[in-house]
Amino acid sequence: RAPPRIAASFAARIRPLWLLEAMISARARPHAAARASTAAAASARPVTARRTLRATPAATNAQAQAPPAPPAPVLADISSATVASGTTLVRARSGEDLRREIEYGLKRGSTDNAYLLEGDAETSGVSRLLVDVPDRAFVAAFVKELAEAGALRAGGETAVLLTHIDPKRCETLEGVLRALKAQGAAEGSVRLLCSRAAAKTVEETLHAECLALCALESVKTGDTLALGGGRELRFFATPTPRWPDLLCAFDSTTRLLLSSKLFCAHVATDEPTDEAVGAWDEYGEDWRHYFDCMLAPAARQAAAAMGRLDLKSEPRVALRPSRMQKARSVVAGDLGMIWGWAKKAGLTKRDAPATFSYDATIAEQEDGTTKLGVAAIAPMHGPVVRAACAELVREYGKWAEARLADAEKGKLAVLYASAYGNTAALAQAIARGAIKSGVGVESLNCELMSSKEVAAAVADADAFVIGSPTLGGQMPTPVKEALGAILSDPTTRTKPCGAFGSFGWSGEAVDELERRLLDAGYNMAFEPIRVRFRPTDKDLQVCEESGTDVGQAVRQKRRKQARTQVAGQKAARSAAGVEQAMGRVVGALCVLTARSRDGEASSGMLASWVSQASFAPPGLTVAVKKDRAVEAFCTKGMSFCLNVLGEGDAMEYIKVLSKPFAPGEDRFSGIEGVSEAENGCAVLPKAASVIECTVSKRMEAGDHWLVYATVNSGKVLSPKARTAVHHRKTGASY
Repeated sequence: RAPPRIAASFAARIRPLWLLEAMISARARPHAAARASTAAAASARPVTARRTLRATPAATNAQAQAPPAPPAPVLADISSATVASGTTLVRARSGEDLRREIEYGLKRGSTDNAYLLEGDAETSGVSRLLVDVPDRAFVAAFVKELAEAGALRAGGETAVLLTHIDPKRCETLEGVLRALKAQGAAEGSVRLLCSRAAAKTVEETLHAECLALCALESVKTGDTLALGGGRELRFFATPTPRWPDLLCAFDSTTRLLLSSKLFCAHVATDEPTDEAVGAWDEYGEDWRHYFDCMLAPAARQAAAAMGRLDLKSEPRVALRPSRMQKARSVVAGDLGMIWGWAKKAGLTKRDAPATFSYDATIAEQEDGTTKLGVAAIAPMHGPVVRAACAELVREYGKWAEARLADAEKGKLAVLYASAYGNTAALAQAIARGAIKSGVGVESLNCELMSSKEVAAAVADADAFVIGSPTLGGQMPTPVKEALGAILSDPTTRTKPCGAFGSFGWSGEAVDELERRLLDAGYNMAFEPIRVRFRPTDKDLQVCEESGTDVGQAVRQKRRKQARTQVAGQKAARSAAGVEQAMGRVVGALCVLTARSRDGEASSGMLASWVSQASFAPPGLTVAVKKDRAVEAFCTKGMSFCLNVLGEGDAMEYIKVLSKPFAPGEDRFSGIEGVSEAENGCAVLPKAASVIECTVSKRMEAGDHWLVYATVNSGKVLSPKARTAVHHRKTGASY
């Protein structure tokens, strides 16, 4: 029979193991009284920032709405590598098809990173520190790798640091704790350090036998952990709405920043660090895509985290142990000054060890402020960052500032709750589309926010969207409370809004959201988005384009409100002269066609900003505006076709492709005779020629992406046709 504690836990917190929940409900009826008392005791715990997602009392039987989640894949691609003195990276690699969330849109796989730090048990009481655990899909292989690395030996104190935790990772944590218990670990012998929000998740999720092994310690900004031998970790709380439990830690000896969910990239690299390749060229777009998907919707919190860390990148100088004391005396100011000093001191010789070993944690600047001198960044996903450390830190600051500046042009509030992660994936895609249009986004998880905070966020926004799963035929309590807070403010009724959600069988929650918003007099910015089970690439495309449409509408409204005449005739004449001169630049008129890797979604656009870029290999460039729907299909490694139009047939395609399209609408449904190229992209029947390309890299160019692609094949379809050329009167528009 199911233990009452487990039954109560499932009743209080909806979890994706719906089959197990059904079994518990059927077999645990004799324990109803015990369940009620246990649930009452659980509700009496101190309230923290996290609220569990639950249905209303009439909808507690969630199994009818929960999707039949497939079993977690068993993955065994686990490897270890030394990335700093006394620091071992243990990483689990996953393939590109493992997940469909928008953050994995580049389809380059990912890694789940954990780290083992050596300590001195005699002086600090900690012999080894495990930092983070991977997803539950890797639990068996991860525990085996730790055992082979000697991290699960009996004797000496073992500590675990969780910079972020969720129920899926808790299953891996339980596997580690059971392995330690098998080696003789006693109750309360495993120090478990984490934020207060993470501690709440651990207490709610771990089974009693595993929780008994742990001595929970909540840490906050400014707290430290001594590892012995002068080695110390300094902690920084860096919460965001999506991850309220986030922590970063700085290792004073190796100058390694354990950055958790910051500075991540979803890419399954062969090498553990970014040093084996041209780091920024290889991973720059992966870092940018992750930031845009996961942190740009929380730009204010991301900027606050950067400010709290107060980062500065150190030059990658290898220091001899005999020069340790001399290195400690360096005042870390201008990077060029440090590098020059290091060269004069002979610290850059090739025979010097390639690791940092001095232990000054803070470098004082000339103005009296302090900054962390970071030599490398160890994120939870992607490569350990060394070669591109300075550039990535600098660009993160710029990206955060740019997103905050976008909020001045307009702001969209994205509200959601998610039982299984599917509705959260839709919210991410909508936020990503809005960001592409150049407006600020505030992403709020209703489970973690109070009704007052939700009402304030919507009141401050120009538009809002709200998403909900369907649990027991209804929307869960956190969404109902958020919707009630919105409807109670009459000033929000003039703002565009939208509804979305994922469901298992019926999807009543999305219908209820739409009905209540329409009844209250709100204007829906797009048709409600209803996705059954896990979203496909096509579903994510619809969400992203819907977000872009809302963002463009917000910006257009702001422009109308702020429109004024150009001050002074001289400025007007100057601007007109520049625009007219740029309008003389002409290009071939083409149609770019593309599709997703799984073939479920496709897109296209008229393109005239096209130019040949190289002879060997043959390559070309295409300028794609950031808010274009096809932009998501023009990332590194993806394929597209360039249909070059002839003079006599260009107008037909211009008429078809210049009209507005609904989110996810097929751009080529009105064209007869469309065929597929070898790469699966559309070939127009009256094109003069077609060129199949693969994106090699992208460069940010103002409000456009400049896409460089290598040519795989090409074919002339109409030998006598003359290429259509697009002539413009002004350089201010297409």
